[in-house]
Order: sequence, then structure tokens, then C-alpha cells
Amino acid sequence: MVATLNSDLIGIELTLPGGVSKLRTQKKPLSATITLGNQDKIPLKINYNNELKTAFNFASHNQKIVSGHILFGSGVATPPIQPGIKLEINKPQLTLQDWFASAGQTG
Repeated sequence: MVATLNSDLIGIELTLPGGVSKLRTQKKPLSATITLGNQDKIPLKINYNNELKTAFNFASHNQKIVSGHILFGSGVATPPIQPGIKLEINKPQLTLQDWFASAGQTG
């Protein structure tokens, strides 16, 4: 079984670095697809405005991440076969310090 969620994210504000942030009134497409069944891994793919794409495999027995691919910019996110997380940047510029600072903020 495949479940798909599509949204224009109207009404949601994202305070993130670079072109990934959005105002509450802006439309930016988000799609998420999860495949459920009797498999060892549960794949989840997310595409946010063709700027940020992710593909993760979760273990069926404990729902922990087995492998993943986080992609900024152009291309297709595909989870690695081997366990671990792959970070790929296909953009002229991405300031990682801003992302690390944003990830460390709480509130």
C-alpha cells in the first residue's frame, strides 16, 4: 500500500535558512510518499518545492532510520543500500553554518 500526501503548505510558516524558508501566505508544494507492506524496510520520500528532497528507509520492526539521502537542489533522492545517511548539495551555495545554527535552536 502506498500513501501520498500533497500540500501547498498555505498557513504554515517555515523559518529555515536560505530558499527553504516560507511565509505563512506563500504557496510551496510538499509531497510525501510512504510505502507500507510486509517488508523489512519502510520507504519514505519527501519533496519540498524541488529544493529539499529526502528518501529514507525505516526498519519495520522498530521504525528507526536504516538509511537515508538528504538532497538540496537538483537531482533525485534515493536511500543508500548500505546503512547511513547521505547528504548531497547540488546548489551553487548552501551555508551549512546557518543550518547547524537553525538545528540547534529550540523554542
